[in-house]
Amino acid sequence: MNVTNIIRRAAATVACVLALASCDDEVSQIGNSLIQGEADIRVDSTFQLTGESVATPVFDTRSTTNLLGTIDLPEYGNLSASYVAQLMSASTFPVPDSIGINRIDSVKLTLTVNRGDITGDSVAPQQVTIYRLNRKLPADISSAFNPEGYYNPSSPIGTKSYTLSLLAAKDSTFYNGNSKINISIPLPDEWAKEIALAYKNDPDLFAWPQNFSARFPGIYVKPSFGRGCIANIATTQVRLFYHYTGTAYKTESDGTFKPYEIEVKDSVAIFAVAPETLSSNNIVFKPSESLKARINAGEVVMASPVGYNVRLHFPLREIISTYKKAQGGFSSVNALTIRIPARGIENDGGLGMPPYLLMVRTNDMAEFFAKNKLPDNKTSFWASYSSATGSYSFTGLRDYMISKLESNVDDADEDFTLVPVMIQEEVQDYYGTSTVTSCVPYMTRPTLTIFDLKKARISLTFSTQTIN
Repeated sequence: MNVTNIIRRAAATVACVLALASCDDEVSQIGNSLIQGEADIRVDSTFQLTGESVATPVFDTRSTTNLLGTIDLPEYGNLSASYVAQLMSASTFPVPDSIGINRIDSVKLTLTVNRGDITGDSVAPQQVTIYRLNRKLPADISSAFNPEGYYNPSSPIGTKSYTLSLLAAKDSTFYNGNSKINISIPLPDEWAKEIALAYKNDPDLFAWPQNFSARFPGIYVKPSFGRGCIANIATTQVRLFYHYTGTAYKTESDGTFKPYEIEVKDSVAIFAVAPETLSSNNIVFKPSESLKARINAGEVVMASPVGYNVRLHFPLREIISTYKKAQGGFSSVNALTIRIPARGIENDGGLGMPPYLLMVRTNDMAEFFAKNKLPDNKTSFWASYSSATGSYSFTGLRDYMISKLESNVDDADEDFTLVPVMIQEEVQDYYGTSTVTSCVPYMTRPTLTIFDLKKARISLTFSTQTIN
């Protein structure tokens, strides 16, 4: 049934004609002369969007935050996340010159988790093991990277058991939105002394990340026990602990102060994972039988960070054909939008839905992420999830359609993929206009989403002008 809605206005005014002309100079043929006739504004939503779940291809997993842990859920599957990271000197003078080797007490690696950045059971016991890398990480690292051969599995430098439970609810800091959970892992004292000697012998080694990574290639952070929780590690930092002799004062009976020596313990951050260094997630995913059964039955499911994307058939040729058949003397494309209903799949791990989706031509997807591109509303588009409508809405496809009106549309032009992403925007002016500054694969936490493509709505709005 054709649900095309037609709003007809008789005897169009000059203002209406000029407005139609300004909508799209490339398509409209309306001149500046005064024309009398009828203007139709049409909204056609008869088009059907189809698609299927497809295995996520290899992609770039470099990130400023990293996933750590393992979850095993019947609705989702088994996901294990570790990461490799180059370290960067915290400053060009990381080790105070006043610290002698004999004053160094210990060195610790601290992993910080922001409150709420946890998926799964926070009280589940976990264990993490740290290894030193013995080779420089490859520049083209991806989700298919296997750290085997980059570390010695028989020589861990640190192990720590922990849980990620939040602070007790009765504790006032529980209500502090800035509260964090720190996982502190002791590392060998020998490494602390090696670091201090390396700095004293060659301070320039710490001045540049590329020089430093040649001497200290990095670390491998691996879950070694537990399968109920995954954390998003916000910061990875190495701190050097040392002591020195200080002075304190005690009050004598006559009211005077007498100095005495005390031992003071202090620490300094020497290394950290930073945006300037290479840090990459190693993610292994095995879908559950329940998830595979849904997909085999024809349900359109997305599982991330690795697992399944959604591949769409966007009926561009049909849309253009409908538009051209309905053209009058003059025409203008006003808007082309897609609204895709989506919902989460109930699960025991608290897996939710991605906040943003990228819709990109499948042929362009690898290059899009490899070159750190941004959605351009030409071959790539983005949408945020609306809890009010229960859907993702892509509103910027008008220019894409216009670019194909006078050219041949091939299969690649109708082949798109939905990918979960994280979008960052910056406000550009006084009026609050924002611009997308970053679009990367969504790595904050695992997600599980089902799409109802049968209820997806493609809406084409266009105007025609009939001359009397």
